[in-house]
Amino acid sequence: MNAKDNNFTLNKFDDRIKRLDEHIALFMEELDSCDQEESRNLSKEELQHKLNVCKERKGRYETYRNTLEIKSVCFRK
Repeated sequence: MNAKDNNFTLNKFDDRIKRLDEHIALFMEELDSCDQEESRNLSKEELQHKLNVCKERKGRYETYRNTLEIKSVCFRK
């Protein structure tokens, strides 16, 4: 099956990387506030895990995006 969600373009990678950057910033803010507050929805460890997952996914998407960009440049020549 060739679903739309499995087809990526440079713009789609850019969008997903941007959203991951936003999530990373949000998790970083929450981690900072964890040190100041006792009432929180997620534990510091859970936030750190989510942050690590986002960073890992962002790195993977950046690698895919760079590969796609290199291949598209090769096809243009």
